[in-house]
Amino acid sequence: MELNSLNIPETNRRDLQRLLDQAYAGYVADFDALADEAADAIEAQYRSNPLFMRDVVEDYSRQSAQLADDYFSQLRAIWAEQSGVDLPEFEHPDLLDPSEVLYRMNGGFSGTDWNGLNYSDLVAGRSNAGLSVDSLWPELKTIDDWQQLIGDMVSTSARLMTMRDMRADPTKPKWARVPRGSDPCAFCVMLATRGFEYLSEETADFGPTFHNGHCHCDVISSWGRQKLKGFDPDGMSERWEQCKTAIEHRLTHDEYLRTRSSPDQKFGNWKRNQILAEMRWRDREWLHSGAEPLISFPSDGMREETEKARPQEIRTAQRLRRHGIVPAFQIDHREAKDPDTGRMLLIGLSDLEGGIELKTPQSADKFRTIDGYMGSASKKPDCRRLIIDNSENDNMSDEELIGNIMKSHRFKNGIVYILNKKGQLLRIK
Repeated sequence: MELNSLNIPETNRRDLQRLLDQAYAGYVADFDALADEAADAIEAQYRSNPLFMRDVVEDYSRQSAQLADDYFSQLRAIWAEQSGVDLPEFEHPDLLDPSEVLYRMNGGFSGTDWNGLNYSDLVAGRSNAGLSVDSLWPELKTIDDWQQLIGDMVSTSARLMTMRDMRADPTKPKWARVPRGSDPCAFCVMLATRGFEYLSEETADFGPTFHNGHCHCDVISSWGRQKLKGFDPDGMSERWEQCKTAIEHRLTHDEYLRTRSSPDQKFGNWKRNQILAEMRWRDREWLHSGAEPLISFPSDGMREETEKARPQEIRTAQRLRRHGIVPAFQIDHREAKDPDTGRMLLIGLSDLEGGIELKTPQSADKFRTIDGYMGSASKKPDCRRLIIDNSENDNMSDEELIGNIMKSHRFKNGIVYILNKKGQLLRIK
């Protein structure tokens, strides 16, 4: 039996789940309390004696590493007890030095004249340029900058300490990247879809420099099959696939050659980036938890007017919620003065915030109707995306609608989607 894939007796599985959930909830609570305390401490130090700001950052960086180390030991003990397996002891690594945390958080000296100078050389004084660990520390001027730094250091120190523990542990536990908060970015959601399938050897690829060191995901170790309350990698994977489906027909080799960022970019990386770009205009909370965004209006009066005059737009908005599109209706016009006549004109705007225009044809059967939609969208200065909902139109098949969209030469700089009769959201242009 692999020691990172322990078999839990069925009689113990419920207790295991309860204990793991309790341990994670406790860790999150302790971590949040530490982060809040660190923010308060750095502010107090800034106001009393700014000369010792670095000392405060170093102190809380070490406390965070200790908290992560304790949590790692707690999880290991839970798995050993519930599986009935004596896991081999090992010597825990020393707590991370805060200067090393800062080095790794910033990617070392990448992008500077000293690119390639590693941390060991820096500590040993082997820098020909006379650099030392003190050279890592930025010269910060404001309390906001110091609070950002201490928050990032606390988060990064915990992750790096967990990875150091995993590398030292002879059982080689697996791990998951667990997003913190309700609105993680698309990249973090993508990485979280793997669940507890990362191997200890992959820890070096976690990417502490991602988000310029601002990433707040947790590294959670595991020694077998498990779930974690509030963490749904299968659901996130389904929403990843949903976004992929929307652009599947565009993920071709020809499109790759036409749009790749450089000749060195691999097809797999290009394809991943296209899916991530699709995810980024979806609601972050939906990507994470599947919670559908709510329909909103700037006023009750506009809601009532839309329900009465254009109820089909609300029906389309309801369908878009299932795809993580935020249906935030906005006032679809603004006044502007004509520079030639001085008269006030009404300028049309998109139906939804974010430059999203909705069309829900009821009986359209000709190209000119679809071409008219494209032309109307192109005249709205804020419009970036046109969504044509074909759910209620019996006079035009999805294939005919796609053909008419491709035939039109209007809205050249915009993006066009359809909601087809199966309820799928597909990008056409």
